Amino acid sequence: MIRILIICILVWCSFPAQANDTALKLIEQVKSKSTNPDTVDLSPLKFDVQNKSLRIELYDWAADATNNQTSLLKGLQHESHPTYCQKASYTKRLINHLRLLGNSETAEAYQANKKMAQEAIALTLEEMKKHSEDVAASANNKITKEVAYRWSMGQLSKGKSQFLFQLGLDEKLNEATWYYVQDQMKMVMCEHDLETANWLTNLLNKEDWLNRTEYSEETDDRLAELVSRHYDHDFVEAISWRMERLSLSGKTSTENLALVKQHLSFTNAQTTAILEQFGQNVGAFFMCH
Repeated sequence: MIRILIICILVWCSFPAQANDTALKLIEQVKSKSTNPDTVDLSPLKFDVQNKSLRIELYDWAADATNNQTSLLKGLQHESHPTYCQKASYTKRLINHLRLLGNSETAEAYQANKKMAQEAIALTLEEMKKHSEDVAASANNKITKEVAYRWSMGQLSKGKSQFLFQLGLDEKLNEATWYYVQDQMKMVMCEHDLETANWLTNLLNKEDWLNRTEYSEETDDRLAELVSRHYDHDFVEAISWRMERLSLSGKTSTENLALVKQHLSFTNAQTTAILEQFGQNVGAFFMCH
């Protein structure tokens, strides 16, 4: 009996160590960025009691990594700034995921919430793309269709929360999942806006402008809107000088030139405010949305 009891105690005591080993391997995998921060199963970090400290450790690591990767924005909460897309997307997505985990009461609820959120994000993107394809359908050639599509996605990006309401997701999702979806959509659309900005840079390095006399007033207006949303201040400033020349011959409207200059003024004011508040010039910048 004593021998059996000793064996049972040894076996029982081995369970926490095995669970911790599993959790430690999970932590190592996540930190190495060899997994998808949206879909990885983080449940061992909460629902195995002995691993709860590891969840806090991982959250702190992700928060520190995000802050280090976005150090030029220290003290500011601009999750739509392209720096998040370029450098901190992985850790920011992981933070959002850890919050969902923390807000889920049981392992079953966590898995259900994660699945529900992934489906909601996929549905939202699908509907946004369908809407933008419908907008682009009326354009008369390949380049104007591309401008129309990207312009429409940008408009939906700015009003993404309203779009979620239009899809009725506020009624279908529980509170934890609803806020997670909104946080993840910020990252998804920031990445899309960044890709559009890079596409726009390539386009306007090849083309002087898609002017309203050769293309259409609508294309001119949409292109100006895309320029005003570009994250690179120097690029926008250079295009504004080009637009000044084009406006003299009616190839772009004075209203579109004013729109771009207004955004330049706004970011210049942001730069001044940051310099005064933090004592360092981080450079003018735009937020994606």
